Amino acid sequence: MITVLLVEAVPKAEDLGLTREEFVQVAKIIKQEGYIDNVGIAATIVFLNNCNVTMKGHEFLESNSTWAKAYQGLKEIRDWLK
Repeated sequence: MITVLLVEAVPKAEDLGLTREEFVQVAKIIKQEGYIDNVGIAATIVFLNNCNVTMKGHEFLESNSTWAKAYQGLKEIRDWLK
């Protein structure tokens, strides 16, 4: 199962208490690790509009309950926006 976040539910650096530069670095790392795909990364901008969580990303979230809870919250927000 692949999940797509809607534009309205896409997290921003400020939502996570990060600077733009930190957010870009995190996005690069999770993309390189294969946890997400279809992410665009420019100098200080991350485009998550068409981003997907990969199977590897789902497995990571399932094995890390804190992250799984945060992810579940994002899924709920996405569902509310539908």
